[in-house]
This record gives sequence, structure tokens and C-alpha cells, in this order.
Amino acid sequence: MFAKKLLAASFSLISVAATASVETANIHPDDLKNPEFVCLDPVTTKYSAKEQKLVDTLWQESLVYLRNYADALTTSTNGDCLNSDVAIYETTAPGFSKMCIMEKEDMKKMVKHIYQIVNNPDAAKKCFDPRKGDKSLTMPTGTLLSKSPVAKWLDRTTMTEFFNRVKTTKKAREHGKLFAKNFSKMATGSDIVMPKNFKQDVSANALPNLWASVGWSPMYAANSDRNKRNFDDIRGGYAYAEVLGHWGLLRIDTINKEKVGAEVGMVVQQVDTFYPYHNHAISEAYYTIRQPACANQFKSFAVREGNSLLKTIAKDQKQHEVELDTNFHNEQTA
Repeated sequence: MFAKKLLAASFSLISVAATASVETANIHPDDLKNPEFVCLDPVTTKYSAKEQKLVDTLWQESLVYLRNYADALTTSTNGDCLNSDVAIYETTAPGFSKMCIMEKEDMKKMVKHIYQIVNNPDAAKKCFDPRKGDKSLTMPTGTLLSKSPVAKWLDRTTMTEFFNRVKTTKKAREHGKLFAKNFSKMATGSDIVMPKNFKQDVSANALPNLWASVGWSPMYAANSDRNKRNFDDIRGGYAYAEVLGHWGLLRIDTINKEKVGAEVGMVVQQVDTFYPYHNHAISEAYYTIRQPACANQFKSFAVREGNSLLKTIAKDQKQHEVELDTNFHNEQTA
């Protein structure tokens, strides 16, 4: 799938779940009873009582995030789907193409894993690591940091410090420092609006410790063969964080001997930046929780392989070159 994204804050890629939700994810009641969790890396760190309280705070906010994400995916927003949200997977003429997201087997597996986690938090917690001391992760400054005792304790490299020292282009550094300065404003405030199928607010407004402490990766900033093909503004104006996944806070290898491959987290992208056209071998899904604010707005472009608007120009063992029609007037100026 090719996609162009313009958003300020989104997440790709969140009590006991309602019975309907469990049924739509094909979860047998026995799956929720005493599942066996095998951690990707066993967590052996010992904390003082004061530190453990901070870890517990981060864990509880992570559970709220995951639970509400799974509930949203399995909540109908119109009459087209039963116990499932609707996902747009193509944005081309003659109109948007949609699907009931819970018809996808990979989504069923991910939601099942999340419900196994949130219904057995004490067992799953053994795989939870706040990753204190991890030098590859950053944290925001400003309001988010000031409101989070957890982030202050973790004492990660700030985004400003990261962009001051990372090996990157001059313009990407400038964009990055501006992004870092305004990160807290982008992730909080009244402009954040949760989709209607979320039972709780899972933004930084409601879960400040999670958003400040999850560990942000400005993954396109550093000079590399891959990153040099991106625009400077997106190299400096984009960051990704992972709650559940192999690079996240909750790192589970298997549940009941079934591999856990999902990556559930959040993305922040600076407005007036262009996320380049790209393709995915693995599905991605996003909920936008802050609407774009661009003067000349190109919201999104997504097509599947085989679409008539996508034509192969050249293909060899190293690359696949395509030409595409976005069906968007004056797209080149957006």
C-alpha cells in the first residue's frame, strides 16, 4: 500500500472487554484464562518502593491505552460492520474503499493478544520494562515533562538534546529543534479529539506519563542511505513510540506459544510536512486524534497493488519503480 499522511498526532501501529468484542475477535473464553506469557527479554531489574510506584503508574497508563485501542477496533461506528470499526484502504476514484477492520486475521490475532494482556495484567507485567537507561530513546520537554514524575525519573535524552547532536543535515536539524520545542503543544490541548468509538481519552491529555515516558524515536533524523531519500522537514518533524512490540515497553515473544508480532504505539508528525510515498509489506492502521492544519491540505493517498492508477515503470532485483496518479488536483503543490 502506498500512503501519504498529514497529521499532527496519531496512533498507528491500545474492566474486561465487552463480550461482543471478544466474540468478533474469535477469542474463546479459555484464551483469557491464565495465558502463558513468554517475554522477548526477561525483565530482571529490581526497583525501590518509590521507583516501583513510578513503574506501576506507567504500566497502568499503558494498559488503559491498549484496552481502549482494542475496544475501539471492535466497536461499530456505522451499520456497515458488526462489532468492528471501518478502515479506509484506498482513497482513489471513484471513491474511498473501506473494509470492516476486524475481518482481517492479523487484526483478530492482535486484538486477542491485547485482551489476553489486559485481562491478565499481573502475568503480562513480567514482560514490561520502562527501559530506563536506554540511550536510543528520547523524551519531550515542556508541559509533558513537567507533568510526568515518571519521565523525570527515567531521565531520557530530550528531543532537543537529540537534534543538537545527531548527525543529520543542517535543515533537518533546524526542523527537528522546532519539532522538539513544540512537541508538547502538538500532543496536548483542546485540538486533540478522540474518535467517537474510544471509551476513554488515551491522548497525552489523559495519559501524560505514558506519552512523556514511552520512549520516542525520531527514526528518520540520522544520516543513512534510507533517510537521505526523505525530505528534511519530515526527517526533523516525525517521531514514533511503541507501547507494545519488540521495540516497546511491553515486549512479549509469545502468548500461549503464539508469536506476538504486532507493534502498537503512537506517531507525532509536524503539520505542513509531507510524508513521502512509500509501500508496506505489513499492514498499518492509524487513528488520527488531532486534525491537520495545513493551508493547502492533501490529507492522504492510499492504493493497493494492482490498482489501475499504479503502473510499473521498471523492476529488477534491487528496486521496483512505479508511476502513480493521485487523482488529486494540483497534488504537486500540496
